Amino acid sequence: DPLKTKEFYRMYAFFHNVPEKGLDRIRTDNPPPRIPVPTAEQALQFVEADFRLKDAEKTLADRSNELGETQEKWERITNEKSPAKPSEDGLLAVLGFDDFLAVSNAPAAIPGKMVEAEKPEFVPGRLGKALKLDGKMQADFVGLVALERTNAFSYGAWVKLESDGAILSKMEKSPGFRGFDLFYAAERFEVHLAGTWPDNAIKVRTKDKFPKSQWLHVLATYDGSAKASGMKVFVDGRTRDLEIKQDNLTETISNAEPVRIGARNGEAMLKGLVDDVRFYQRSLTVEDARSLTLNGFLPLITKSRGNRTEDERTELQKFYKENYAVDYLRSETALAEARKRKEELYGKIPTTQIMEEMNPPRETFQFVRGDFRNPGEKVSAGTPAVLPSLPEGPANRLTLARWLVAKEHPLVARVTVNRYWAMFFGTGLVKTINDFGSQGEWPSHPELLDWLAVQFRDGGPGSAGISAGESPARSQKHSSKDAGAPRAWDVKNLVRVLVTSATYRQSAATTPEKLERDLYNRLFTRGPRVRLDAEYVRDNALAVAGLLNDQIGGESVKPYQPPGIWDGTDSKFEQDHGDKLYRRGMYVFWRRSAHYPSFATFDAPSREVCTFARQRTQTPLQSLVLMNDPAYVEAARGLAERVLREEPKNADQRLVRAFRHTLGRVPQPDEVAVLQKTYTQQLANFRQDAGAANALLKVGESPLPEKSDPAELAAMTAVANVLLNLNETITK
Repeated sequence: DPLKTKEFYRMYAFFHNVPEKGLDRIRTDNPPPRIPVPTAEQALQFVEADFRLKDAEKTLADRSNELGETQEKWERITNEKSPAKPSEDGLLAVLGFDDFLAVSNAPAAIPGKMVEAEKPEFVPGRLGKALKLDGKMQADFVGLVALERTNAFSYGAWVKLESDGAILSKMEKSPGFRGFDLFYAAERFEVHLAGTWPDNAIKVRTKDKFPKSQWLHVLATYDGSAKASGMKVFVDGRTRDLEIKQDNLTETISNAEPVRIGARNGEAMLKGLVDDVRFYQRSLTVEDARSLTLNGFLPLITKSRGNRTEDERTELQKFYKENYAVDYLRSETALAEARKRKEELYGKIPTTQIMEEMNPPRETFQFVRGDFRNPGEKVSAGTPAVLPSLPEGPANRLTLARWLVAKEHPLVARVTVNRYWAMFFGTGLVKTINDFGSQGEWPSHPELLDWLAVQFRDGGPGSAGISAGESPARSQKHSSKDAGAPRAWDVKNLVRVLVTSATYRQSAATTPEKLERDLYNRLFTRGPRVRLDAEYVRDNALAVAGLLNDQIGGESVKPYQPPGIWDGTDSKFEQDHGDKLYRRGMYVFWRRSAHYPSFATFDAPSREVCTFARQRTQTPLQSLVLMNDPAYVEAARGLAERVLREEPKNADQRLVRAFRHTLGRVPQPDEVAVLQKTYTQQLANFRQDAGAANALLKVGESPLPEKSDPAELAAMTAVANVLLNLNETITK
């Protein structure tokens, strides 16, 4: 063909300009760039969800603007009517750090002592004074509390942190680390309950981050379940989402270690302020956590607004907004629900991959002797000179697409109609459907090829299907009554033209004269006689059986296949059920590295490489598939149920009807005799062996008729299976 090497690389440049990332092996969706492709119903639901989201955003913005006014009102009410103090129900001990290490609420006087320091340092805290830790000292309290994994308990404190470390702990040294703690690391709060770390322990940490150098109230609660799900962490009165890192606690966490403030047995020393440490022998609620936090903010609320520092104003605004701004919180919840609803709807919408141009474009070179390691002359995107020139516009893929379907382009319409002709007639008008060049075969009917190509390209009333014996004028008259004339590039109409033609509807019967004159039917002296492709073999069996699900569109499906096919791949095969088992073959999931075996047996390619024409083989494996694959055995049962329902009394008529459903013609007397003999033998066998009949009828998931004779249905199923096999064999 008159194509230069440089022109090849100029065509290549159109597609070399794609930011392809390749296979990432971890994706759950199409790789970008992609666009959503919703159904009409999904699009409507998404628009409604978007409106609700925007409405929720506006409502939240309005409530946010009102926060200053509502906070002022809340402060006034709180000052006028002091809230109740935090509940002391189950309170074991309180460390107030108000100029001493004494413990309140403890059953006995428990002295505290500083380690690695002569005396403790107390500074202004959230409630009175706080213990100052410099990262080198800790405070120990022997015999303060004894907590166990089988009991509910809570502990927490006000903290203002300057480093990572243990806020409090009662824990043994490594390697076991038996005990419990409250830890701060990487701006997150962590809780450990350990029997033997790490194999027998619970560890959770907050998903949210909390920066240093600000007062925070942190509270850990546990319900005694020995499960990570029984842990909760409250920060400033709000429940925080947790990441579960360890969840296997079966041993005791009890130990003889003291409670340590600011360290974990000589390690994880903390720098910062700690105030109002509390221990409870019950699991505190969110109301308890909010009350404890509010108790720490009361000194700020009572202080006049003009005397508050900037940090105090910010902290109080944040606490009010997160805990007591009822209208704001309600709007915030509504916004979260609206956003979640929209995200869920978007997640259900399928996507399709698209292509995009690189910016700046990738450079393309002509490879010397085709070696990609040896780039030669730089080239720009363009088309071969022998073909029409590109339309006006930038040399990108959109311009290329317009060029392909331009009226002057000689190939695209001809190649397309030729492939559809080959699909229905077995051989294209141009036999070499993958090669229209100088090495390809000349068309057998060039004028017909041109006419079909023009009708396909231009559409219009002239391309409407013409039945045998019907005039073009009458056909045009009928088409004018339709919703509209066929459009350009209308594939459905092209198919209609082919299958309603007199050429296609000829008898497939042949004679010695026809064979001598037209051995390969290139002159179309008889109707086509080719075996169906793999997907159509299955579709035909399901349609004959009355099982075919003709739903259009939707996700791929995974019907029956033998176990172990996907072994060694990075995925697990999970068979579908219900109506999905009977969807058309075009929706069956194909995995290139583990091809669907039924299709592979009938010559469907694995799609690892581009395939212009499928080969058609005849092997015993194909008959074995038809006789044993659950899809075809179930289809045979479906056909048996159908004819038993249509002919409830006459067995001979059932055989004739099954023959006609399967082969599309009336059987000859000798054919009926063979079927009668087969049916009689099978019926006798199944009446003697009820187990075999039941085993056959259990193949497949479609339900059995409520009232049926198992032996009779099984015998008819066996005959139907033979007919399905015969149908496929005859169409070869």
